Amino acid sequence: GYKDRVTNLNPRRNAVEKFVARHQSIVTGVLSGFDRLVFRGTLQLLRQDRGMHIFLGRAKVAWVDWKKFMLDTSDRVKKAVLAEVDRARRPTRYLASPKTSKEDLARQILAERPLRKPGVVCAFTAVEPCMSFDYHRSKDPKARGLTLRPRKCQHIYKYYVHPTFGFMHARIQTWFPFDVQINMNGREWLARDLRGHRSGFKQADNCFTWLANPALAQRLMDQQLETEWPRELTAIARRLNPLHDEIFEPCPIDYYWSGYQTEWATDVVFE
Repeated sequence: GYKDRVTNLNPRRNAVEKFVARHQSIVTGVLSGFDRLVFRGTLQLLRQDRGMHIFLGRAKVAWVDWKKFMLDTSDRVKKAVLAEVDRARRPTRYLASPKTSKEDLARQILAERPLRKPGVVCAFTAVEPCMSFDYHRSKDPKARGLTLRPRKCQHIYKYYVHPTFGFMHARIQTWFPFDVQINMNGREWLARDLRGHRSGFKQADNCFTWLANPALAQRLMDQQLETEWPRELTAIARRLNPLHDEIFEPCPIDYYWSGYQTEWATDVVFE
């Protein structure tokens, strides 16, 4: 799907081709591919009307115990999400202000405490808006019950150096329905691939200013289009919350993935 849509952006592609042709004498390479990628994972059943009722019924949770069950499950999820960080002896920090740049802070931590191999860099916790469940009282039995409404809860951000995608992070809402967001960058991914191929390059922030082998770099970027996203994203979500299968054993459900932000960029490299 991505490949078909991206390669058919004719007006933009033609504009790049005209620009490159005009400056051909000083252009040493052109690189097009994914830039910022943000995916959102939702458990569709829990967002459907009466979906939480179905789950609680299959989990054999009595109505008198629903609130305790949900709070206890949230506490278990928080501990499980942070357990990997604790085992690796990496820092966890609470961020009180939304103005704090989490990515800058995570990169600073990584620079101060480098990893010898891919793994978790750090974790941040923050109280942020979410959609979660509350009991709606009504005289109408059909309208009575658990409904999603705007609330605030703790979210956990985990930053990684991923063996494939490089520097990235994943976020989980620690209250039901445990929405997940995964952020990565195609340029970061390419840089990791180029290092694996021992092919030289230089970057200025997120732009490549020199490539030893532009053709190889473009082939590697094109390979990103063949990614089996549901499989890769689900694997990251399981690492983020290792309790998922246990929690949903009575009612197996998995994340539905959507592209929240998918950026495509072209770098033109000059002498």
